[in-house]
Amino acid sequence: MALSTSALGVEQYEDVFIWNDVNPSPLTRIFPYASLYNTIFYTNHVINSESTMEGTPPSDIEQLVGEAYALRAMQYFELVNLYGKPYNKATAITDAGVPITTEYDAEKDYPVKTVEEVYTLILDDLDKAEALLNIEKQDLGYNYRFSTVAVKAFKTRVYLYQQEWQNAIDLANEALAINAELQNLNSNVSIMPSEYNAVESILALETIASFDMVNNTTISNSLITAYNQTDDLRFSLYFNKNTDGSFSSKKKCGN
Repeated sequence: MALSTSALGVEQYEDVFIWNDVNPSPLTRIFPYASLYNTIFYTNHVINSESTMEGTPPSDIEQLVGEAYALRAMQYFELVNLYGKPYNKATAITDAGVPITTEYDAEKDYPVKTVEEVYTLILDDLDKAEALLNIEKQDLGYNYRFSTVAVKAFKTRVYLYQQEWQNAIDLANEALAINAELQNLNSNVSIMPSEYNAVESILALETIASFDMVNNTTISNSLITAYNQTDDLRFSLYFNKNTDGSFSSKKKCGN
């Protein structure tokens, strides 16, 4: 992405864009360290309450707890990749990651764990999720929730970041055995492949870019030139051309 310095509200992102951590503007947007741990707090509560849950079939409880394990794994994956060091097999056992908590005690201080320890928890949570989940693929409208295919696809990404190529290939093939459909851009260009109602959607759980962020950024030239602007059907689906010749994302945004 490139920053549009003439757009309204640019001061929210300017210091972030130039990696300025020293006396940043008070208007600088804060990114989601605390909110990710807030989600972890609730997933911990669900996981640790499994034995006391009543009034619903055991299969529903297993599905719910499995989703909590998967969601916790996703939050730690986001945290360690945003705020820890990139995974490096040679140094992961000493590289700083992020604090880990599997409790729901907001008063305790939790020490920073290594990148290896965080990834170990992520994969352990995903293994537990896969053992508990009993919905192979969520119905449309509920596909923001984890399912068996979503866990397999997400675990593929974790292995990819760890450069565990064969594990990534194996899990990707397992996910594709459940859902290998592709959005046909020749017949329906109104639905982006990433949208929840696209046939290839596996997990429609994402952070929607704010209107300000979409308005204040343009697409980098290196990405634009990677597309064949004449023959690649994705180009007109993904990007808008601005009056100054730059391109903006058509990605949906929120407030």
